[in-house]
Amino acid sequence: MIMCVSHMISAALALAAGLSLPVVGRARAFRTPSRPISISNSGAAQRVLVTDGLAPAALDALAAGGADVTSRSLTEDELCAGALAAYDAVIIRSATTLRADALSAGAAGRLRVVGRAGVGVDNIDVAGAHASGVTVVNTPSASTASVVEMTLALLFAAARNLPAADRGLRSGEWLKPPARGEITR
Repeated sequence: MIMCVSHMISAALALAAGLSLPVVGRARAFRTPSRPISISNSGAAQRVLVTDGLAPAALDALAAGGADVTSRSLTEDELCAGALAAYDAVIIRSATTLRADALSAGAAGRLRVVGRAGVGVDNIDVAGAHASGVTVVNTPSASTASVVEMTLALLFAAARNLPAADRGLRSGEWLKPPARGEITR
């Protein structure tokens, strides 16, 4: 996940520099706005808000890249009142929902990039972001390793009849033979 956040930040910074990059690394930009993006503040550090928490290493990577990082949650009322306007970029996960009115209020100030540290963008009004000139990027392959690990674990559990063995153990029985599974040659 940290690498994906790094790629997302790379995409956001490239977009902030005025480049039109629909895909950078593993981050994907959705509907790059028609107007040029510029979030530079006369050489000042870019202000990044992280609303749903990130790993400390990801926050450190942002800070090492020169960003002024703030990590805090915002209420729906704060979002609609323009709290995002003080930040150049916001990074969210699944706990924060960004509606068009919050994005519009943010874009009236400094907001130019919304980064979704995760796969989908269903909690972001992408059309509203586009209308406000805000670019939305996400990390579409962030959970790939976790999904593969879970798939393999479930396959091994099914091959070894672990659900039946678990039920037996919980009811006080030791069902070792059924839990051995079968190896087909």
